[in-house]
Amino acid sequence: EGIMRTDKKKSNNDGINTLVIGTVAILLYSTSYLLRKTLTSSSVHLQQELNLSDGTLGAISTSFALGYALCKIPAGIAGDIYPPHYLIAIALSLGSLCNLIVACTTDPTVIAAVWFMNGLAQGLAWPPIGKLVRLFPEQNRGFWWSLLSISQNIGAALTPVALTMIATFAIANNVAYPLPIFPSAEAQPQWRWGLLSSIIVGFASAILGYFALSLDEAAQDSLTHKQTPTKDHKVDSKPMGAVSKALHWISMWKQLPLDLLVVLFQNVLIYVVSIQRNTLRHQRMISVRMTWHHKHIRTLMSYDGKGHLR
Repeated sequence: EGIMRTDKKKSNNDGINTLVIGTVAILLYSTSYLLRKTLTSSSVHLQQELNLSDGTLGAISTSFALGYALCKIPAGIAGDIYPPHYLIAIALSLGSLCNLIVACTTDPTVIAAVWFMNGLAQGLAWPPIGKLVRLFPEQNRGFWWSLLSISQNIGAALTPVALTMIATFAIANNVAYPLPIFPSAEAQPQWRWGLLSSIIVGFASAILGYFALSLDEAAQDSLTHKQTPTKDHKVDSKPMGAVSKALHWISMWKQLPLDLLVVLFQNVLIYVVSIQRNTLRHQRMISVRMTWHHKHIRTLMSYDGKGHLR
């Protein structure tokens, strides 16, 4: 009876730990999408304030995709070596820092470069989150995987709504922006309050993720694929040293040539589609303007000097 009570208590504790880890992971990855969708959600204000062309705005957005794609393979290798709470805290902290820089500058070149860095940072977010799925019981693992997959949709859906509401409120009430802006902002910077709010949420989530996902030694062993010794096979309990980690990491890079070709091909397609889309849009705008001018000219030519129709 005592053993049954102990097993039941352990099962309840495991259920609570699963619930906590799963809930925190969903919150963290939703925050990751918040930090990567802020600029897209504020693109209208950014374009009006800096007088950016559609091509420049598209280049800024594409810079994130390029950085994100280039970081995926190294991020996966890092996820096999380092604990999840380290990587997720680094990803959210760097993403928040990139948003902070964007919120304090009006230079399009700086914004594009920083947004590329944000793509590199956000590439670190998914491997540690996906790695946590191994901690869930096998009978519920598909359920938690589905919730983790939904978290990106939650973040992507709520970000435009939240940032628009915050920016609208700040503009309507003329709320003073507390941070300096370099070189300078020609328009009112109240819309940047949306970026500032995402920065606060990002840093707070990084701290939460670091401490909430600091797993015990048994959980860490399960995530690093450590084997248990058997009668016929003994496993060296000595931890992997720095040299062994480096050699293991280098061996993982043997597959990089093919993977890099795939990544480069994907990004070339992204650039081609983006350029083609902007070109077609520009041609349509020119066609509309030329049509309007022709109609206007024909209308003027149909009147005589006294304002009467000929």
